[in-house]
Amino acid sequence: MSSAGLQNEVLGSGALWTSPPGDDVQLSDYIRTFLEENPEAQEALSKSVLTLPEEDDSHPITDYFISTSHNTYLLHNQLYGKSSADSYTHVLSRHARCIEIDAWDSSTSSGVEVIVVHGHTLVKPIPFREVVEAIGAAVDADPEGWPVWVALENHTGHAGQMEMVRLFEEVWGDKLVSQALQGVGQVTPRDLRGKILLEVEWYPTVVEGEEPKPHSIFGEMHEQVKKMVKEVDPVLDPKVLPELASLGVYAKSIKPQKDFLTKKLDEPLDYLFNISESGAGELIPTSLAALVANNGKHLMRVFPEGLR
Repeated sequence: MSSAGLQNEVLGSGALWTSPPGDDVQLSDYIRTFLEENPEAQEALSKSVLTLPEEDDSHPITDYFISTSHNTYLLHNQLYGKSSADSYTHVLSRHARCIEIDAWDSSTSSGVEVIVVHGHTLVKPIPFREVVEAIGAAVDADPEGWPVWVALENHTGHAGQMEMVRLFEEVWGDKLVSQALQGVGQVTPRDLRGKILLEVEWYPTVVEGEEPKPHSIFGEMHEQVKKMVKEVDPVLDPKVLPELASLGVYAKSIKPQKDFLTKKLDEPLDYLFNISESGAGELIPTSLAALVANNGKHLMRVFPEGLR
């Protein structure tokens, strides 16, 4: 497609074209005469319509909107479509900075293998290793790029979790943020350039015999998790292994109760609130100020409706 054709197509979609116009721009006789009489206007005509601001990576990470992908492994239809590790390469090359992995166990003759798949659907799975390698290669291709957040939806048992930890450390190496940066308070994208950060589901630690704090959103969460797991399987351990949980350094992912904006939130600040699109839609009309204040201190990820 020619430059002019591409420009027309982009502008036709409602976007703003920021590059200077090409040589083949059609001008009316009036404009042509004006330019001949005012040569200095030629310079103005050659400039972009918009001047994009320089990137500022010096603010705390909670000050940014992060371009996010959901079910990143899917090439199409989330009920019976195809999955591919190449999708991660594609998405990251187009500057998405938060991607998602749905990890599940798959029994093989040699034991448990971790796969990436949209659970309880006809979607074709792909090996977990392929996804980890694709993400690592994409970050290697832009070593000074903005940090990449990996939202891990974990559906694996303890063996699968240990396998994931092994692969993260083996494939990503020092690109993986595995501990808090020393001497840094609120981290910024500048501190994390070229790094990979995991979002890992987090549960509060409750000491044996100790009751959760009654006014803490995490106290209620702990009780609900225990009740839910007991109903499904009385011997199932719902907790993420410490080896995996510890990798959620700056994104301890939680799904809070509806009234979390008015309840006490225990420190530190590195919680990431995972809420649904409909949940966010309910909060915005009634609790916008509280939501903005919360997001000034904590990350929040809004995941789309299931039928999108």
